[in-house]
Amino acid sequence: PADKVFRYRESLNPIIDGVSKIEMEVQAIAVGASGTATAANLATAYEHLLPEFEATRALFDQIVPPRRLSRLHGLIKLRMKPYRTVILGFADDNEKLYDEAESLLSAANDLIPAINELLREVDVALATTFADRGIAAKYAGLELY
Repeated sequence: PADKVFRYRESLNPIIDGVSKIEMEVQAIAVGASGTATAANLATAYEHLLPEFEATRALFDQIVPPRRLSRLHGLIKLRMKPYRTVILGFADDNEKLYDEAESLLSAANDLIPAINELLREVDVALATTFADRGIAAKYAGLELY
C-alpha cells in the first residue's frame, strides 16, 4: 500500500508543476511590468496556454488514486476544473464569462491550503513509513513534496 501511495504522490508532481507553470506564465504575460492584467492580455495568455493546460488535465485524468487518497484527488480535480472555463472565456474574448471565470478561479484558489495540507500529511506518512521500514535510502534523492 505504501508503494502505491508513493507512486500516486510522485505522479502528482508533474500536475502540480504544470498548473504552477501555467499560473506563472499567465502572470508574466497578462500582468507583466504594468502590474495590472487587462482582458486583452489575459486573452492572449490563456489562448497560448490552452494546449498546455489540456495536456496537464489529460495527464491528471489518467491517474487513479489509492482509495484512501480519493479526497485529495477530488480536491485537486476541483482545483483544476475552473481553468477550462477561465481559459476559454478569456481566449475567446467572451466578456460574459469573465466574471464567472474570475469567481471560479477564486474558489479554486481557496482550495490550495487544504490541498497543500493533505499533500504534507501524505509526505509525512510516506517518510515515516519508509523510515520505519529502514528503506528510506531506496528513495533517497526523490522529492516527496
